Amino acid sequence: MPQLDFFSYFSQYHYLLLTFFTLYLIISFFAIPSIHSVSFVRSKLSTATEVSHQEELSEQTKGFLFMPKLSGNEITVLPINHEELLNMQKNKSKVN
Repeated sequence: MPQLDFFSYFSQYHYLLLTFFTLYLIISFFAIPSIHSVSFVRSKLSTATEVSHQEELSEQTKGFLFMPKLSGNEITVLPINHEELLNMQKNKSKVN
């Protein structure tokens, strides 16, 4: 059997090292840099999108608070203006 032949150990070991070294070079110089560049671009894009989305939401909801409203088995979140909330609190204090 050629696997157990002592005279072919060196050639098998040689080709094994050559194969792994070639695979290492391909992965380290081609695969990992391309994965890193894609990951870097995605992180910058997601950060920019997230910041613009947060700015858009903050402009839309400026001066509003969100109050949960229970209706049956569902919970809905309603935007309430800050002034409306103060009026609601004043009305509650007048009733009590």
